[in-house]
Amino acid sequence: MVDAYLDCAGMADAVLRSTLYDPVQANVDAVGMYTLLHMVEDSFADSHVARRYSDGKIIYLKPWNLRTWWSYFIALPGSPHDAARLHFSESHHQTREPRDFGYLLGAGTDDDECASEPPPAGKPDPCDEGHAGWGSGLAWREKSAAPGQNRRKYQQAVDQCLTDMGRLLNRAVSPADLKGEAVVPSSCLSRRALEAQAAVEELLLLVARHVASVVPDRNSRGARTTLRVRQEGCDPSASAEPAKRCFAQDWALYRKRFLAHGIRA
Repeated sequence: MVDAYLDCAGMADAVLRSTLYDPVQANVDAVGMYTLLHMVEDSFADSHVARRYSDGKIIYLKPWNLRTWWSYFIALPGSPHDAARLHFSESHHQTREPRDFGYLLGAGTDDDECASEPPPAGKPDPCDEGHAGWGSGLAWREKSAAPGQNRRKYQQAVDQCLTDMGRLLNRAVSPADLKGEAVVPSSCLSRRALEAQAAVEELLLLVARHVASVVPDRNSRGARTTLRVRQEGCDPSASAEPAKRCFAQDWALYRKRFLAHGIRA
């Protein structure tokens, strides 16, 4: 599990540097900005990556079962029962993936404990638990909430979502419209989607801060040999403002916030 994470983290680093060094050629080679944004967005999709519920840190990556069937059913030893169990399990990305729609507020996502029916009287409501870290910016998820308070706030969030979506579509909408490939306002985004949105915004800002700092290294005859991100004038301290951070520090802080591994943390 950790090996796959390290492979993807290394790929993200290589794609980012390709984007900074030669954006046009990187896009031609399919290792440019679109690829990087796609990687970051997919890392927040439950169909692709398992993240720890409490803080959003990555636990493991989910391989696409169209790529694993050979290993499970033919190449590796084991019973057909075990192969089928792994191949069609939630720990894998399936050919048809309803989890890809987890960016929508509502049942079937990380908000499910508030979207589902409340538990019987006297039983603890998981919606009241809130979250210590990841997604704590959602107004309706308070860790020390009074009984029922989060559930009421969640319903208010859904009502606001439907109102905003109705304005967008210029018609009345219902929770049934929050399914499938819907274009929605930010008030309709799930916890994972809001964090993905923040990750994309910060990535665009990071690239904008450093793309102009790429300079060529040249040999004694003046020929370009490699490219590097200029470090002169940047502030390597941990408290540096974003606009003054060195590239390596800026990228490390980004990975720590959005792409950290829970097992390694």
